[in-house]
Amino acid sequence: MKEKARQEELRVCGINSVMEALKAGAARRVYLRDELGRRKDIAKLARSRDVEIVRADVDVQGVAADVVIKYFKFDDLLTGEGFVLYADGVEDPRNLGALVRSAVFFGCSGVAIPRRRAVRVTDTVVRTSAGAIFHTKVAFATPSHLKKAKKKGYGVFAAELDGVDLRRANLYTPSVLVIGGEDRGVSRPVKNACDEVVRIPGGSEVSRVNSLNLSVAAGILMYCLVYGRSH
Repeated sequence: MKEKARQEELRVCGINSVMEALKAGAARRVYLRDELGRRKDIAKLARSRDVEIVRADVDVQGVAADVVIKYFKFDDLLTGEGFVLYADGVEDPRNLGALVRSAVFFGCSGVAIPRRRAVRVTDTVVRTSAGAIFHTKVAFATPSHLKKAKKKGYGVFAAELDGVDLRRANLYTPSVLVIGGEDRGVSRPVKNACDEVVRIPGGSEVSRVNSLNLSVAAGILMYCLVYGRSH
């Protein structure tokens, strides 16, 4: 069956979320408690984009918006350069939001998530990403998509505690960087599709803390891909 792009409507709250949605052209309607402080800037931007403004008693920072979340085809993420983030089974929306924020900061060409057993884009994801989700492409993906990426010259790398020491790993771009879920880590089918599984040195080697949270670990790997190991 041919893969299709799709979109969903979502209501998001908070100044950063709404501002970035307006900048990205994703906002369809804005709700404002008043036009004081930074809400004045939001009202000005909304009017310049011909976005409807509705007066409403909004709880979170006095501002909300109805936005469109687009889910692209996975192939749309494969630009032939940089990296794609694949969040494999991440269920906490705050973790996904933090991952997205780091990925966009490091110039990712898109974010992929599974259709099942994983969080999709929610208001919490948007807020935790500080609106960065509106500045990248999001797509659903499976292990077969990772294999397709490999055929197009992409490396596929995952982070796990039992992986090869990052200092000895051969990371390169273009690539797909896989970050596993909170409890289960990288699923076996996804791990089997990877070129290499790496671990970040530290943890029990030097301290009593044996792991990092998802976004911190991902940030280290993204830096290595973009500045330390890419060629």
